[in-house]
Amino acid sequence: MSQPAISLLIPCYNAARYLPRLMVTVREQTQPFAEILCYDDGSTDNTVQVAHDLGLEIIEGKANQGPAYARNRLAKAAQSPWIHFHDADDLLNPNYAAEVTTLLNDNIDVVVCQMDWVLETTRELVVAWRFEATQLVTDPVVANLRNPIGVIACTIRRDLFLKIGGFDQTYRTWEDGD
Repeated sequence: MSQPAISLLIPCYNAARYLPRLMVTVREQTQPFAEILCYDDGSTDNTVQVAHDLGLEIIEGKANQGPAYARNRLAKAAQSPWIHFHDADDLLNPNYAAEVTTLLNDNIDVVVCQMDWVLETTRELVVAWRFEATQLVTDPVVANLRNPIGVIACTIRRDLFLKIGGFDQTYRTWEDGD
């Protein structure tokens, strides 16, 4: 049986220094993504050239309009039934795609994963986002306030994401959590 296809969608703004490191973790995936798309949101560095050098497909925007705008453009361009947004400066667990695809089925619209926020320089753990199934059932409001869901911890059914209108483009920071 074939695994569900997931598109990896990477919004980029001045991401040239991060893309090579992210791509190491993407290439280490035990199950590859069906497609990888980047959206350059008007970078002033050489993000577009670095993306091309890495063999990435990149959609070039004209002016910086924010990550919500970039993510919405990526979702529209994606071809897979499932999408995963990932910021260029964040790393991926090598088993991410393989583990998530085991959870995707006709009864699921979003898969939310555990996530660690670590410091760039020291790799020190800052926040460990952990979701407990019993707490999500008994008190979902408290569970989600204690562990806000960031978009890079999710894989989402593409058609549903587009149906609800994507991200609110008026938010310029932490728009994925909002």
